[in-house]
Amino acid sequence: MKIILLGGSGFVGQGLIAEMLQDKNFEITSISRSGGNAVLWRRWPQVKWIQADLSVNEAAWQKPLSEADWVVDLIGVLFAPDYTVYYQKTIVPLQKVIHFLQFEALRPKVLFVSANAAPRPLADYIHAKRELEKQLKERLVQRVFFVYPGLIYAPERPMVNLMGNFLRRKITNRLAPHLVKSLRPLKRWEFSQEVKKVLLSKKSWLCVRN
Repeated sequence: MKIILLGGSGFVGQGLIAEMLQDKNFEITSISRSGGNAVLWRRWPQVKWIQADLSVNEAAWQKPLSEADWVVDLIGVLFAPDYTVYYQKTIVPLQKVIHFLQFEALRPKVLFVSANAAPRPLADYIHAKRELEKQLKERLVQRVFFVYPGLIYAPERPMVNLMGNFLRRKITNRLAPHLVKSLRPLKRWEFSQEVKKVLLSKKSWLCVRN
């Protein structure tokens, strides 16, 4: 099964790659602006690393997408000064991809990593996610699937890891159940396992927003 990870060299993408490589049925390609780095190339030589600008029509990303079984969108800027920046860095690149998938690459299914909720300061981040959800549903219809994670954490990001572990404590859940429910703290490996379920046509609780 050929899997394309858009933004696969990032924090979330690296966790997903580590999980998916445990299954020999997955053939993974990561497409990002950076194309990964020497550390990632050495760690996972079996992954195909492609450097490409998705906001420009070019064969570097269009050819692998046309041959894929799944395209997983992991592109997302968490912190930006305003919605204009979110739009340029998150929505614009994916619009080219959506157009290509709608009219030229009719084979792949798409898994969009949205968000369950976010604190008020990240309202523009959620707005951008919702806008992309709307466009994907309208243009790709039954070929698109969604997951709605919250805070994804792992030891590689100490502050986020600390926050995630705090939210997962029983006392936090007792004192602020609605906050914990909306922020949906997930260890990175837990998130990766749920994504893997979707790619294998299995049910995942992350496919429902709470």
